[in-house]
Amino acid sequence: MRKLTVCEHDLREHRVLNVIFGAGIGDNSDMPLDPVKVDVAQRMTTRFLNMRQPSPRKPLAVLIRDGGILDEMENRSLVRAEINRTEYFPTLSTFAILNEDDPKYVKARDGVLKVLHTLTNLYEVDESSTQYTLEQLIERARARYDSIDPDEISLGLYLVVGEFGAVQSYGRSPDGSQIASFTIAEGVLKIVDPATAWAQRAAIARNSASAPAPTFEALAKMKFDDTVSEIYEPAIEHNRGLTRLYQNAGIAEAGNFARQAADAVLKAFRQVEQIFRSTYLDRFARCLDPLMEMQLRQILEVRLTEQTTRAQGVTRNLCMSFVTPMSDRFTAIDAQVKDAGARMKERLNNAITLYAAQGFAPGDAEECSEDEFMEPETSEETSGPRVFISYAWESEELKRWVLDFARGLRGKGVNVTLDRWDLGLGDNRFQFMEQSVTRAEFVLVICTPTYAERSEERSGGVGYESNIITSRIAEKAGKQKFIPVLRSGDWKTAVPAWLKFAVGCDLSGEPYRQDQFHELLKTLHRKNAAAPALGPAPAFEEEEAPQESIINEPVTKASRFTWLDLPEELSIKEHELLDAAVRDHDEQIRHTKSNADELLVANGKSFLASGGRRAKAAWLAALRALEQRGLIEPTTSDRSAYHVTDAGYRTSDRLGAFTRWKTNEILLEAVYMNAEKDSLTIKCSGVVEVPATFYPDDVGADRHVMRSLKQDRSLWVEGVARGATDGIRWKPTDVSFTNAETGERVEFRVRDMTTPEAGCVLLETVHLVPG
Repeated sequence: MRKLTVCEHDLREHRVLNVIFGAGIGDNSDMPLDPVKVDVAQRMTTRFLNMRQPSPRKPLAVLIRDGGILDEMENRSLVRAEINRTEYFPTLSTFAILNEDDPKYVKARDGVLKVLHTLTNLYEVDESSTQYTLEQLIERARARYDSIDPDEISLGLYLVVGEFGAVQSYGRSPDGSQIASFTIAEGVLKIVDPATAWAQRAAIARNSASAPAPTFEALAKMKFDDTVSEIYEPAIEHNRGLTRLYQNAGIAEAGNFARQAADAVLKAFRQVEQIFRSTYLDRFARCLDPLMEMQLRQILEVRLTEQTTRAQGVTRNLCMSFVTPMSDRFTAIDAQVKDAGARMKERLNNAITLYAAQGFAPGDAEECSEDEFMEPETSEETSGPRVFISYAWESEELKRWVLDFARGLRGKGVNVTLDRWDLGLGDNRFQFMEQSVTRAEFVLVICTPTYAERSEERSGGVGYESNIITSRIAEKAGKQKFIPVLRSGDWKTAVPAWLKFAVGCDLSGEPYRQDQFHELLKTLHRKNAAAPALGPAPAFEEEEAPQESIINEPVTKASRFTWLDLPEELSIKEHELLDAAVRDHDEQIRHTKSNADELLVANGKSFLASGGRRAKAAWLAALRALEQRGLIEPTTSDRSAYHVTDAGYRTSDRLGAFTRWKTNEILLEAVYMNAEKDSLTIKCSGVVEVPATFYPDDVGADRHVMRSLKQDRSLWVEGVARGATDGIRWKPTDVSFTNAETGERVEFRVRDMTTPEAGCVLLETVHLVPG
């Protein structure tokens, strides 16, 4: 059998998939790419391939004259930021938005396809190991293909890491330019066709890099910026001339000109307000839907605040430059500028609220033409709540069920958007998904284990819809509208992680429960039951509490436990013990005592087998804390066994798997742009990953959930000698260590370092450093 040459089958299939996915790969795309983003991708990939170095942010920002584009590319995973966002590395998406005939695109695609084929072959054939080096991967690829470019394989491995779920862990070369070693993940078996996987990721990347359409926001922003520039640029230049002309004038005369300059800025404020009204508000006074309301408030916060701050700075500098000896006299001018900006912002916010309260008027839709930046609705029906159904095409049975479910909703007055009805041959399915999620008042997510799996892997249409939905949740766009509908499996396995916060509807029965369907209809039609009116407080008579109820209360073993004063978040030992219980074969913790010994066992690990009395007391306190929190409960009267409660499972899902690395030292480093780096090696007994923590969710009257990060994911370094970090006079930016079990070098970016207790160091991290 002849060896494959350049993945001929993959290339043929790739071109077919470009058409199927409608991703704009090639010259015939109906979604033109943003030329600025493509230019950035060209420069970054060229530098990376030629020099194996990241691209500094500053030259790119100067070149494109808008650093916001770099931020947008980072948010859409088109680039990856490093070192406090001052450098950027290319990702798979960076290469995917290049022209299909570009040699760099071809090299990246061929490298990814060959690496995925080779990884799959290694995992299936080599039963003895899943850990390999780059050199071993190249040798196996040589055995599979006629000709191999080692640089192409190295690039392909670099791009595969972090994508496709094919690599579990990895280590970098000393110079950081290559993946030196890696461990193949079991997820590689799910990649049935690498060409399909590449095409899907390329489709998403090119959609993310598509040129912004001339929408309401884009065109109005350009007009706003142009008009503001016409006001401010001449005013600033004129004021500079005044400063030069009167820098030697008397204080009184200079003060008069300073006041005139401040008055000119205040006048410009009023002009800016009129621009905002005429450009953004007046044209949409009678047709402002919730999405446009959100966009208006974002523009008001970003664009208007930017100009307000600029005006305040101009006025302050003018006053100080004219009359430094009498600066206190002009504090009122500065306050007047701030007050004017605040009042203008308040008036505009009130105007937006007023227009939004009027709602969207269907009869006025014709008056809002494309020249006024309105996108036309895809459906003529406007009555009833607009609902989009997101589901996985996993079986004909589920597709039929969704179709019948959608028909039932429409029969109950719900305006359902469904791909089976609203997506035709030749339509752009990515645009359809994005518009459907955005315009819907509610999105019903049909949850099955397959949907959750595809969502987490970001594969297929489910993966693309998940990207859209999670971005909407992150942006807090509109009201809380994403409702999980359980069809098969259970709440633990069928609901994606990003949707576990939402209250769902259980329609898993056959037939499903009508009371659940009725509750769903009430939610969609916003007919939830109102709380009953408050009655008067009852009259209380002063009476002594019956003492016999306490005296006669039987004393149980539980009541003899001291009630612990627990912090809000689980301790490391609590997390490890709960994780072991969830992973245990019987999903329980066993705690037994005998004359000779005391055992605390879960998932095959004996937690009291090592360590002194202090360690034993800490593990027993963790057991009591888990019970007090309601995460476990005893299954026997003598408390020799505990099983995990529903709250325990949900907490375990939120925290994720417990991770501990065995290592005897860590390397702390501080990397600088123009100086030698600082470093320090610290002896330790191990490193534990601490999950991110959040403040309690704020839930509004419309059930919109707002989540705020309290502390990012961290590393808890154990067994550190007292005073080991006392000599550090610099702030660490990186930490690395060798995993004693695998030999892999693990690296993290560091945001902050503290020593919360003796013998431990807490490192707040940014993310795992890719190779």
